[in-house]
Amino acid sequence: MPKNIELKLRLGDENECVLVYNRARAQRPNDYLQMLDQTDVYYHSQDPNIRMKLRTEVVGCDAEGSHCLVIYDRANEDRARTSSYVLMDVHQWAPGSDNLIEKAFGKPEVTVHKTRQVMIFDNVRVHFDRVTRLGLFVEFEAVLADGMDEQKNGHKPIAALRTAMYLDNAPVEPRGYRELMLKV
Repeated sequence: MPKNIELKLRLGDENECVLVYNRARAQRPNDYLQMLDQTDVYYHSQDPNIRMKLRTEVVGCDAEGSHCLVIYDRANEDRARTSSYVLMDVHQWAPGSDNLIEKAFGKPEVTVHKTRQVMIFDNVRVHFDRVTRLGLFVEFEAVLADGMDEQKNGHKPIAALRTAMYLDNAPVEPRGYRELMLKV
């Protein structure tokens, strides 16, 4: 099962976000930056560490976007944490598909909308997220292929990037966007 290491930090305001973004760009000025518009519809799970969401993702001007069912297992902790996940692309999305999903899994628990800028540093993705009703965040996600060491290929590169972007004192957000949105 695929795994990643994630660390989410809350940013104070737009100025801090721009500063952090510029520090990241200074690390890799020629790297590709991808802009995404994501809507995640979360469904209830009996286990508080298991989340299931239907993600609709629009890249650039693609009006239709893509759909993916994501199921992942991750504890809420105020440090970089491991997540196991399954991604299932929904290739034949049609009007009314969400109604069928609702019949299978129940009414959606919460919907999270975000605009995400993604930079990639080797196996670590850096997400600059603007989340509706929640604010600004930067998220480090080290994607671990089979056999990759969690410490060497996950925790260490995330810590190095965090330091390079002067974010060692930024507050860690232990909760996912789902949990945060449920409290709003």
